[in-house]
Amino acid sequence: MARAGDCQPRSSRRIRGATLSIRVTPQEKAAFGTAARRQGYHGASGWARELMQAECGSVPRSTRMASGCLGQAAARLQNWSQTPGLPGDLAQALQEIAAGMHELQKGLLAISTIGDEDGL
Repeated sequence: MARAGDCQPRSSRRIRGATLSIRVTPQEKAAFGTAARRQGYHGASGWARELMQAECGSVPRSTRMASGCLGQAAARLQNWSQTPGLPGDLAQALQEIAAGMHELQKGLLAISTIGDEDGL
């Protein structure tokens, strides 16, 4: 997988070639940058892109990240449930919790895509 700064070509889906410009006051620019960093973005551009994509039906970054964390945690629980020598009732409980987490993950993504006809 290509990483930032590795000089490797990006997939066609990851290449951004078009620009969108807006004029703001210096105070607005500072406020937007602060709000973006508070939300976990490096700058206002990524934050603004995410907000605009959300308005067009795209799954928000925070939802994608939460879904990924849920999936990873569920997979770990599933793996732990197969540990040799683990009591059967504990293994079963871990599998049930993992299944519940997968259902939560699916529900989270389903809620985020309600009304999304374009699949951005």
